[in-house]
Amino acid sequence: MNPMTEFKPLVALTLKEPIEAVQQLLGQDFPKAAIWSGFLLVQVLFTMVFVVQDMVLPMPDISMMALVSPQAHLGASILLQLAFATMITFCGRWLQGSGTFLQVLTCMAWLQFLQVIAFGILTVLMLITPAFANLLSLGVSVFAFYLSLHFVNAVHNLGSLWRAFGVILLAGLSIISLIFALLARVY
Repeated sequence: MNPMTEFKPLVALTLKEPIEAVQQLLGQDFPKAAIWSGFLLVQVLFTMVFVVQDMVLPMPDISMMALVSPQAHLGASILLQLAFATMITFCGRWLQGSGTFLQVLTCMAWLQFLQVIAFGILTVLMLITPAFANLLSLGVSVFAFYLSLHFVNAVHNLGSLWRAFGVILLAGLSIISLIFALLARVY
């Protein structure tokens, strides 16, 4: 069976009915090694898009992004995504959610994969029509957040997008607090 025949309907389902997409993803019962491999592959693909964007659309030398090597980007991306998955799991459980870390990681990897595809397309569009690509980029980011709300809601069985928003907000604030705490110890 051609994997692309199963891939395209899941993409469409994610965009149209995100809760059903989560149920299908989690119903696959992927082995742990496949989940971790998929997560790491998505991080590598995301870094490759970052490198291509930097080559095609270079940032000014004063930009922080101009100072970040692909290896540093990959390492930071892996660490931040693992921290976010961990905090989504803990905060979701704290709000009486039922999702596990591997379920959250599976969903995050899938959503990030879709973002990699979107950012790849946006990079090409940036060469053709930068103003439209920037506007579309904002739309992609808003829609990605909308999908994230539905995915967190579904993976934790929260029953409310507001509770899913609370989980994402608490997870984000926890990571920001941790980063500031680590920076305070360094300086």
